[in-house]
Amino acid sequence: MINIKLNKIKILAFKIRRINEKIESLRYEMEYHASIYSEIPKNFGYNNNMIEIFISRIEELEMKKSELQIELDKTLDEFTFLSENSYKILIYRCIENLTWDQISKKTGYSKTSCFRFWSGIKKYNSS
Repeated sequence: MINIKLNKIKILAFKIRRINEKIESLRYEMEYHASIYSEIPKNFGYNNNMIEIFISRIEELEMKKSELQIELDKTLDEFTFLSENSYKILIYRCIENLTWDQISKKTGYSKTSCFRFWSGIKKYNSS
């Protein structure tokens, strides 16, 4: 059961990262198009539909990201039984997608200690 929840957290975090990348890309494209269209003379009543399309798509992605974040937060709430250190390891490993070396450096613990915290999380699988 814990493994399923941990995988769910990883998947949700990955989806949120991907949406953030798409939003960043769309904002860049929107700025690019806005700079191009700002230089072109326009007729009276001109409406830049391209910018509106970008804004609409960004709003859709932001809404989807919010839904995923709420689901992620609810899933993380199920891990409140963990110690502070184990919870940090969970966040670094599943959400921030750090390697064990990076986690070790960030926490100041040895990799062995980090594995111990991680196995402490995984042992709740049998509970």
